[in-house]
Amino acid sequence: MREALYAFDHAWREKGFFVLAGVDEAGRGPWAGPVAAAAVILRPETRWPELNDSKKLSEKTRESLFDRIRGDALFHAVQLVPPRSSMNGTSSRPRFWPWRRRCARSAWSPP
Repeated sequence: MREALYAFDHAWREKGFFVLAGVDEAGRGPWAGPVAAAAVILRPETRWPELNDSKKLSEKTRESLFDRIRGDALFHAVQLVPPRSSMNGTSSRPRFWPWRRRCARSAWSPP
């Protein structure tokens, strides 16, 4: 994980937020195909140098991280959004935000 991401998480933990979910989406959008939104909660001590925005990773690194996340994360969820469901009469990214929040709010309870 990049140092900026560590610093971001650390700052929120210092404020008392101990469970932090990373959320990202990937896909083509309403005109070209589905979008996937994912939420992940990693252990605070997790240090994976290759962890970054999915669009900045090679396919090989994404696949490797996918397996690690599924095996090591405290929580992970994926929400698929069909092309027509993500359309909102606009072409801006905010139309996906409710799907990201829904994914992040999936059932989770601390271990």
